[in-house]
Amino acid sequence: MSNRFKVSLMAAAALALSSGAVNAAPIECTGGSGSRILILNTEVTGTCFATGLGNLGDPSIETLTGSTVLDRDAADSNGGLLTITGEGSDTGGTWSLFGSGTTSYLYFHFGNGPGLSSDNPDWFVFALDTITGIASGTWSTNEGANWMGLSNVALLSDRPTQVPEPATLALLGLGLCGIALARRRKQARAA
Repeated sequence: MSNRFKVSLMAAAALALSSGAVNAAPIECTGGSGSRILILNTEVTGTCFATGLGNLGDPSIETLTGSTVLDRDAADSNGGLLTITGEGSDTGGTWSLFGSGTTSYLYFHFGNGPGLSSDNPDWFVFALDTITGIASGTWSTNEGANWMGLSNVALLSDRPTQVPEPATLALLGLGLCGIALARRRKQARAA
């Protein structure tokens, strides 16, 4: 991604934020009648997609959402698309991500503690509506629900289909024409 594109994208995001956009309602995620509730506050709309017990690995999360893990634990090793604060916290923090124009999923896993059940989960997945560019917000937990601290986070999304640029196709076509012309000349000399 070129620097010019990044600067344009950030300028558009700043303009959108300064235009008085209305924030979406907080998104609450709970396992049912349990006491654990994870809340996302963001300008993006979305839903609580799934909850459960155990630490899901990348293949399990990908199967659950039908998407690809793009980044994990705010590490830049997978593209630096996700930033998270509050790891190890049991009360809250912030998050931001760079969306690729498709539905994005945020997976939060908290440390195991006593009293966990399917109604009182330790992982939560949020489905965030189509995000193009930068999205951010805060995450928080309800107090007194036996939280053991945020353990890990993952960003999942469908990768957009890569479409070749017209210039790339033109160069390919020009190369093929050159090969065909060289072959014709060789055949004409041989005859």
